[in-house]
Amino acid sequence: MIIRTFSMIFFALSILMCSNSSSESDTNTNQPSKKLSERDLGSLFSYYTPNPSSQQEKDENLIIEHLIENKIDAERRGNGIYIIIEKQGDGDPVQRTDRLVTHYEGSFLDGKIFDSSYEKDRPIIRSPRQGIRGWQLALQELNIGGKCTVFIPSTLGYGVNGYPPLIPPHSNLKFNIEILSKEEDPVR
Repeated sequence: MIIRTFSMIFFALSILMCSNSSSESDTNTNQPSKKLSERDLGSLFSYYTPNPSSQQEKDENLIIEHLIENKIDAERRGNGIYIIIEKQGDGDPVQRTDRLVTHYEGSFLDGKIFDSSYEKDRPIIRSPRQGIRGWQLALQELNIGGKCTVFIPSTLGYGVNGYPPLIPPHSNLKFNIEILSKEEDPVR
């Protein structure tokens, strides 16, 4: 337990030191901001669980490890999602009864895309009450016109069953979400 904790701290500090000596520019335009500070690392580690016993703890550790390894500065919300709000949006705050026109790209933490409205060139229309819990929580963070990247633990995603054949059980997910507009006829 102690060795794994120290190993993770050493790993994170090594990444921080390397990132400070590397170039500030990021050539991959699909990735959100990747600058982590010591404060950010400390914040992430406060949620890390040595020897996790529950699926929720395992999920959280995997997401934290992914964020640190990839130098991604995402904020943890109390509900368990990690989010990067790239654009808050200039429109009204999202309401539970809204019908949102939304573009998205869903991937696993390894970057493999499992679904994308961008690739289909067809945004979806849905209520913030529909879909997996992590998606619902992310939408509540934005206004109409907003854009975010959200990391969703399996416990707020497709859980123990997954979504065969696309998503295996206990899969942590990453979504890039963009709220294009809302339809005028709300969901009742």
